[in-house]
Amino acid sequence: MKDLHKQRVIIASTSEQENYILKRKIDPILSDLGAIQFMSVRPQGVHAALDASVSMVIINTPSFTVPARVAITDARRLGYRGPILVISKMDSVEGVREIRAMEKVVLLERPYEVKDLQGIVRKFILARKVEQRVFRRYHTVQKAEVEVVGYEKKSITTLFNLSRGGCYFEFPRTMNVKVGDTLKMTIELAEVNRRYAMPAKIVWMTTAGQSGGHGVGVEFIGRGNVEANNPLGL
Repeated sequence: MKDLHKQRVIIASTSEQENYILKRKIDPILSDLGAIQFMSVRPQGVHAALDASVSMVIINTPSFTVPARVAITDARRLGYRGPILVISKMDSVEGVREIRAMEKVVLLERPYEVKDLQGIVRKFILARKVEQRVFRRYHTVQKAEVEVVGYEKKSITTLFNLSRGGCYFEFPRTMNVKVGDTLKMTIELAEVNRRYAMPAKIVWMTTAGQSGGHGVGVEFIGRGNVEANNPLGL
């Protein structure tokens, strides 16, 4: 794991109470992330809190209005190029498009699930890889088959969430995989009577998954193949 002792996360909500509530939602994953120092400010104070140790900025507002926009603009103007998570309700398609066009800015739209918040924070801190969030993630509990490219052995895993851009799954024990490894995932969706074989790449991992297993977050890197339903025999 990286040396995270000097990293800081700025939480910028419209009130100190909202900052406190948001931090409490993140607290359960801190043992996995290491020593993270949180700075609690208002959106207007983001620029004053920035320095080289800041690894992530979270802007938490009821809606995406002028203070949130200015906070992002000021951060970039001052040279901050790290990830910015915007937690907000979007009242227009134009607002979503605006965020998608911003560099390393990801939208978590209200209302949201705490698991989504924790997953994004964990991914950004551990992987430092940011992509615009385009697809809503759906929670599920189902089996999938995983094959590490270059190895013949296949493993059965439990899939906990899925979107068109990636998924999160857990092995019951630590596996010999690492960030950057390419996988072939076979996911069976009984609801639509389809079996998907998708190429994927590991972007982050944790030894403390939500079910106690070895958690792996992947992004899909190709279109894959869609087949008629053919059960995995699990």
